[in-house]
Amino acid sequence: MKFSKCMTLLFLLSIFNFINGSTTCDKGYYNDVGTCRKCPKGTYSPSGEKCINCPRGYFSSSPGASACTMCVAGTFSVGGASACTPCEPGTHQSLPGADHCDNCLVGGYSALQGQINCLMCEPGSYTPYIRSTYCYKCQPGTYNNLYGKDVCFTCPAGTYSGYGSAQCFYCPAGTYSPANSGVCHSCPAGTSSAAGSASCY
Repeated sequence: MKFSKCMTLLFLLSIFNFINGSTTCDKGYYNDVGTCRKCPKGTYSPSGEKCINCPRGYFSSSPGASACTMCVAGTFSVGGASACTPCEPGTHQSLPGADHCDNCLVGGYSALQGQINCLMCEPGSYTPYIRSTYCYKCQPGTYNNLYGKDVCFTCPAGTYSGYGSAQCFYCPAGTYSPANSGVCHSCPAGTSSAAGSASCY
């Protein structure tokens, strides 16, 4: 008789726990009125009680996560994410666990998504814009001999340069050029010049 009362009490207690949703669930699950269910993607449950959105810079790609995974460098998430988003071209992110991507600065670019660092424009090229996806070639009559520049420089008189040049070249003897020239001009008949001349005499 004593045993029967004990069993009855345990049965009533289990019914009470079921009604009040006090069932204990494993990590990665939550208690849905006495039923354990997997937490959805983008959330996690470290204790089996409730699901929590993944914080910014983290994600969970499968249901039933007990912890979220940190986004790798070159990606980001804004919270509650089931996947990390690659940085767009023109941006980058060098740190893991990020919630945003940084713009490439002037003189730099990124052509592809998911970049960790921006690349510097090479000599002979430049970009004056932030968030660039490519660099511009220096125009004829200008040059740039440095990496990561936002401008090209004017060739001085007596020199010239072609498209995308990293340096200016002296005009040969018998020719001349004003500043910002893409070509050298032949001296008029009856005149001459030394190499690198701005005019003929």
